Amino acid sequence: MTATKFSVALDGAVHTRTSQSRAYTHVLVGRRNQAAERAYAYGYQGDKTLRSNYRYDCFIAAQQAGVPARYEGSSTGYTFTYTQDAIDRVKAHVGDCPTYADYVAKERAKLIARHEKSAACPDAYKLVALGWSSRADLAWKQASQHKSLIDIAVLPCAAEVIVPKKTDAKSVNATARGVLTRRIKRIQEARSWNAERGNTDAVASNDQYIAKAQAELAALLAQKEG
Repeated sequence: MTATKFSVALDGAVHTRTSQSRAYTHVLVGRRNQAAERAYAYGYQGDKTLRSNYRYDCFIAAQQAGVPARYEGSSTGYTFTYTQDAIDRVKAHVGDCPTYADYVAKERAKLIARHEKSAACPDAYKLVALGWSSRADLAWKQASQHKSLIDIAVLPCAAEVIVPKKTDAKSVNATARGVLTRRIKRIQEARSWNAERGNTDAVASNDQYIAKAQAELAALLAQKEG
């Protein structure tokens, strides 16, 4: 089936999309906001979720393995029993954070390290294709899903029809011969295994399959010679 390859060049790289049934005319593009990501990482002060996580980690770290305990922050009223392995893992995570401020600092350090690793990647902040559309206005509608990105724009894309290559009869014949040769070898190995164990019915079945495959292979060889 004929397909169409759509493409757009962005920051030295060509982004493509191929479809057999859809036609695209425009693509929404954008890039990550390096300045905003850096400011977030270096200025991170924690949030409600992080504070809740810290309280829960401290609770687990203070428990005894196998002893049921109810977390005061739980609304279910259930008690939980923790294994020593679970307690040790939490202690390793929160043990060097006697205060919530220490916990925040540890999380901030992780965010900074992640940001710097990303910033060191030459392609991290290049323009990328965010969505392909059949009209420019439809492409713009997707922009609301990428509010954290910058340099949002809608660009026209190029289209190239991909015509399937005609299959050469000789190459098909060669491929089929290879498949049959490997099949015969596998069945012969199975026949030997069955013969060693006295599985006469299985050997007879193997012989039938081998004969059929050899006949098909002979026919293909005849076509090749013809």
